[in-house]
Amino acid sequence: MTQQIRKIKKNQRVRYEQKEEKNDAFEAERETREDLKVGSIEFSNLKELSPDLLLSKIPVKSGDDYSNKKLSDIYLSLRRLRYIAEANVRPEIQGDTVNIMVDVAEAENAAAILKQIETYEEMQKETNYTVASIDMEGTKTLNKEDYLKDLPIKVGDILIPQKGS
Repeated sequence: MTQQIRKIKKNQRVRYEQKEEKNDAFEAERETREDLKVGSIEFSNLKELSPDLLLSKIPVKSGDDYSNKKLSDIYLSLRRLRYIAEANVRPEIQGDTVNIMVDVAEAENAAAILKQIETYEEMQKETNYTVASIDMEGTKTLNKEDYLKDLPIKVGDILIPQKGS
């Protein structure tokens, strides 16, 4: 029984020392590789969405200085999109560049979700129109002015379609 415990402790010590050596090697490699740049960013498993759309939604571009934080930034920015169910971001070092591979799982009906989001955003934008007048028809039980005073849009406001509906 005593020999087994020593053997286990000895194995744990060996494993710990090996891990420590790997970490030192990783730290040394990282210190000497500050010159890495982001190369290509490629998406796989896309069905309804385009790579250009996803490239426009991430904060990392080809030519940026590379760091492990960039991988996390890409992952988080994609996961915040309602039309992306899952993302896996992998770096592939080739010389002085790091090509980034992104495996994407689109949400069900990703294109429809994207269209809804785009429509909503479009409706939130201000237009070049000023509200000149507001009228209401078909009110019989209450005075028209009582309805108009509760509307979120007033005469003279800049027209924002979503605000008026």
